[in-house]
Amino acid sequence: MFRSIASMFSRIGRDLRARRNIESYLVTLVAGIIAVVGLIDDVVPDSVKTSVILGALGLLVFNMTRPAEGKASIEDYLHSRPELGSLPDRLKGARKLWIYAPSAANVLAGPNLDAARQSVLSQRGGELRVIIQDPNKPQAVALLSEQLDKSVDFQHQHLPEEIANTLKKFATIGEWNTPGRFEGRLLPYSPGCSMVIIDPDKASGVAIIELYGWHLQSTSERMSIEIQQAASPRWFGYWVEQFEFMWGDATPAAPLSRTESYG
Repeated sequence: MFRSIASMFSRIGRDLRARRNIESYLVTLVAGIIAVVGLIDDVVPDSVKTSVILGALGLLVFNMTRPAEGKASIEDYLHSRPELGSLPDRLKGARKLWIYAPSAANVLAGPNLDAARQSVLSQRGGELRVIIQDPNKPQAVALLSEQLDKSVDFQHQHLPEEIANTLKKFATIGEWNTPGRFEGRLLPYSPGCSMVIIDPDKASGVAIIELYGWHLQSTSERMSIEIQQAASPRWFGYWVEQFEFMWGDATPAAPLSRTESYG
């Protein structure tokens, strides 16, 4: 319910910024105010109520003449990082979380990692898979560092250092006594994007793909594509398969975080 309300307000905000459906929101607002105030007898004259009803009816009939539109626009699927909302909210009720990021420093930050522990890893059968860049491939790391660290105006992260910190975090997570399973793996080179996939085997699954770009003021400006399994089984399945290929080609981070393997 919270996600639906947040999505509604996000859509309204995008519409207002793009100056879409302004008249509809205005009439809805006025009608709502009059409906609430009208609960008190004689506060709103009948003539005003009638005018609002006729105005809303006229707008409804007018909108029926517009060309048919889909239920969602492309803006509903393209976001910057702040527009995606919080990962902890998305992880409520989730059983699997798959991540690829060069260092995963941001996605495994404190609140996000706590949420993954309390949701995904707290369940028997829960699964946290994380792929990061292999520090033993210095040329690939150097090239990616040039693209990611040096392409922002206000740099505050250094990829080699963040990879080293995440490897320490892998060891820490591996020591947790949780019903769910965790494993970290190392990829020899970057696929050109980061990805977060929640519940890849469920109808409610979602994949978020972040594109790096060439030059930005900060990493929070990167464009992310949100693909819901229910909205596009084809492209959701495509990214799930991409992650599985990457997982198969990646090598386990040493030392192994768990005695179990994913097979």
